[in-house]
Order: sequence, then structure tokens, then C-alpha cells
Amino acid sequence: MHHIHEETIIQECVAKLKSGKLAPWKVEEEIQKEYEIPSPNNFKIAAACRQKFIEEETGEKFVFISISSQPYKERYICENDHLAWELDISDTDLTCSLCGTELKPLGQYAPLLANYVGGVEDYYSYGGRLKVNGDLETELTSLLVYGTGMGPMGVTRGCYIINKFGGAEVKVSQFGRAARSLGLIFKNEEMRRKAISTIQLFFPEAKARMQERTRKILSIGWSCLILKRE
Repeated sequence: MHHIHEETIIQECVAKLKSGKLAPWKVEEEIQKEYEIPSPNNFKIAAACRQKFIEEETGEKFVFISISSQPYKERYICENDHLAWELDISDTDLTCSLCGTELKPLGQYAPLLANYVGGVEDYYSYGGRLKVNGDLETELTSLLVYGTGMGPMGVTRGCYIINKFGGAEVKVSQFGRAARSLGLIFKNEEMRRKAISTIQLFFPEAKARMQERTRKILSIGWSCLILKRE
């Protein structure tokens, strides 16, 4: 059955969606089971099915929304710290952001939510200007890659407060995920240095505890996943 033309598969699945015999979130499974199209090749067809279904039901056309050639993500595991990762198939950095170990692909795939009916979402907004002190004395424009709402408002407020206290001393590092830090204001320089010393002293122990806790949580999760599959 896998020799059926892609357009025919889309037409048949859309008909099932219209009749209510097929749920929109089960199209990938339907294509894989009924038409013998293996994962991840089923994701693009499934997105096309949902897109066409919406068009025919509403009478509106998706003029500006296209479907990516590879609208899915792949699952990986870091064999060093046992963290599980889900990365867009187009990602080229396949190393663990925590330890730098090369990630091992699991051969498991899932659809990208942004490509559920096709398209790529790129949000840009403005978070104000930020004074930077240190090696570089300048003022930066804060462009944000997410949509309008409370997020940009918080960043704008943060820029205002930082500028009010004379600007920020910034260090830039390569990091594969969003990094957030808590800003603390100390009474004097001596207290600040004591805090830094305490953090540096306790950090190795704290890191070891967090890694051990993460391993336990992941081991429970993987055990449940294995039991569910069996």
C-alpha cells in the first residue's frame, strides 16, 4: 500500500477527518499504519492533511503558510549525564549543553508543534536599550525572539532598572539553552566577595546533587516508558 500516491493519501485522510473517523492528532499514526509510510516520512504528509482539511472546512486558503520538508524533531540521549533531548531535525549542534558529550540518536521522532499545519513561527519584539560596562563600553538594543506580552514587558523593565544602577557588566558564553540568573545587591564589597566564595565552595556539591536527582527522575521515566511499551 505504500506505493499509493501522496495526493491520494491526503484525499483519503481528509475524508476521514471530515467524517470524524480520524482525529487530527492521529493522522501520523494513520499514515504509518494504513499506508505503511514509516516515521519520520509520515509527518510532512500529516501536516498537509490537516492543512487541507482546515481549508476545505473553512473555505479559507493557506496562502502564506508552507510546510517544511522535514517538519519533525528527533530524540537523543546524553550517555554521560543521562539527559534526554528533543531537537529540531535541522539542528546541527548535537552536543550536550551540560557536559559537551556528543548526543546519541535514539531513532525516535515526533512532530514539531509549529509545523502541525505547516509554517515557521518567528517572533521579534523590543526590550529596550541596555548599558554595558567592562571590556566594552556601549549601549545595546535588546531585540527579543518571542512574541508580545508579559515577557517583553519584563525585559523592558529589567533594562530600565539595570540602566538606573549604572549598567551591566556582561559575559557572553556559548550555551545550548536559555540561561537565567538571579541578580543580588549586597550591602558592601566584602559581603559580595563572601557570597561569591560561598557559592564557589558549594557549587561542586550542588551540581553533583542535581545530576544525581536528574538521573533518578530520568531512570523512573524510562522505566515507565519501557513498561508502557511492553
